[in-house]
Amino acid sequence: MFEYIDARIANVIPGAVVLAGWPAFAWGQRGPGPRPASLDAIIEMGVTQETLDIIINYCFSLARVSPPQYMVGWCIMNTT
Repeated sequence: MFEYIDARIANVIPGAVVLAGWPAFAWGQRGPGPRPASLDAIIEMGVTQETLDIIINYCFSLARVSPPQYMVGWCIMNTT
């Protein structure tokens, strides 16, 4: 049957969910896999990307000596 259906990804998701530490689906059921976190909900509430950049830089203590790939909007918060 599985050779006929050829739904390999759908058949792997239940096991991947359990291996990722999430609760298992009911026996024989499939569902969506886990997704990475996103800041889209905060932006939809009206917070601007520039404000998020300031908060992220402050919370993670980013400074001028931090690697450049970590600097998100550094020109906005250039206080240290």
